[in-house]
Amino acid sequence: MRWRLLLLLSVFSACSRGPSTSRTYSEAWTAFREAKLQQAQQIVDAALKTHTKEQPGDALEPLRLLQTEILLARGQPRTAWELLGKCPDSPDHELHLRWLVDRADALIKLGQADKAKGLLDEVDRTAGSKGTGEWVFKSLLLRSAMLAREGQFDQAEDVLKGLLARTIATGDVYNQAGALLNLSYSKIRQSRYDESIEYSASALEFAQKSHAGRIVAIANDNLGQAYTALGDLDRAAEHQNKAISQLREIDDLRGLEDTLGGLGNIYLLAHKPALAAQAFEEAVGIAKRSDATIDALRWAHRAAFAMIEQQNWDAAEAWNHQGYALLAQLPSRGKDLFLKLNAAAIAAGRGNSKEAERLYRETIADSKDEPFFEWDAHVRLGSLLAKERQYPAANAEYKLGLQAIERVQASIKDEYRFSYQDLQMQFFKDYVELLVSEGDTKTALQVAEYSRARVLAEKLGKPADAIDQVHVEDFQRYAGQTGSVLLSFWLAPQRSFVWVIKPGSIRMAILPPAD
Repeated sequence: MRWRLLLLLSVFSACSRGPSTSRTYSEAWTAFREAKLQQAQQIVDAALKTHTKEQPGDALEPLRLLQTEILLARGQPRTAWELLGKCPDSPDHELHLRWLVDRADALIKLGQADKAKGLLDEVDRTAGSKGTGEWVFKSLLLRSAMLAREGQFDQAEDVLKGLLARTIATGDVYNQAGALLNLSYSKIRQSRYDESIEYSASALEFAQKSHAGRIVAIANDNLGQAYTALGDLDRAAEHQNKAISQLREIDDLRGLEDTLGGLGNIYLLAHKPALAAQAFEEAVGIAKRSDATIDALRWAHRAAFAMIEQQNWDAAEAWNHQGYALLAQLPSRGKDLFLKLNAAAIAAGRGNSKEAERLYRETIADSKDEPFFEWDAHVRLGSLLAKERQYPAANAEYKLGLQAIERVQASIKDEYRFSYQDLQMQFFKDYVELLVSEGDTKTALQVAEYSRARVLAEKLGKPADAIDQVHVEDFQRYAGQTGSVLLSFWLAPQRSFVWVIKPGSIRMAILPPAD
């Protein structure tokens, strides 16, 4: 009887120890890969509490590193960095590579990419040019993303194509999806949206095969961005909303914040500023909770812009003041050009044209190294002066805007890319309208045709020619050579125009506004 009791106690004791560290790690790693981040974190936290006293430090190191990786995926890089500071480097080859990669990932997310490069270089030296494995592959993914963000697209894609070959050779479907995802991002940065869609669709397919929920969400986000640029806003919103739903489920706060901001931009382009403001407001709240002040500033100024679009001047001013408060919290304050543009628009909306003009001219003076803001301020000032019937002064601002726009495409940041496309079309509509009002129908035709050539070039990812290379005389010459009469239509909300081009003349007629 005593023997039986002892046996039962022994069995109970063995069962109460719970799963081994390796088994626990395997469960947590699977949950992490499938983007079940909360579940993965609960498993790791419980395991570290349970096993800390029972296991030597080295045995628990994979769990501790996984803990930091979960935090990084959830958009908490500062907390992850603090934990990494408590994790010593390991003599084990794989753990050493992992430690380096996790530190690099945290530094990138903390805005210290230069420091991260040194760590990734060490991974390359340690692993060799043909290295394989999870941490070598993640290192290459991080490096390619940094190169693409810096505009070094050829180098980024060389890295990714080499990575693709290695993942295919090793049968690593998860990291194959990651490489395809980064290729789609590189194509977005180059304005090659059709190619980006192809890569995103492939990434989505492989991510679904490997149950990689986070990659699925980001692939949908990339698809949303590409379709936005192509003007297919319904499809863009569909993918963006899928991404938001998926990121909410996996609790990736930084990804969710960024995707909500992207949805807000889509709503602005679709002329739904009230919905845009809601998305931006939620993005600001998440960014603040994640200690991402730069992101909170970005979405606060977009929220102010959405309120300007609704002519809600008080709400716009409140959001703009919040933007200035966030800007003051940054260690390197930088310029307040986007906030100043908002302040000028608010002043103009309230009827204070002199204050608006002053702010626009200040922005122009402060933005000589920021072509997007210089162009935007010239355009807005031109529009303000045209409304006040100061046509010669307005024309002068639009001409300066044309000079600035030729420098915008090469330097524009991602966050302004889509609003730039919408503003660009409005700029050309306003300028053509102004030129026709002044009776300069020939220059109006030149600007109209230049706008078409410019939009097409940018959609193809190619540099646009200068307006001086558009000659209306060439149209007349072509009409004479072919014996044709050329028609050029310009559709706009106020009124539309058609130019009739013959070898010896160019005539313009006014048409009804576009529906």
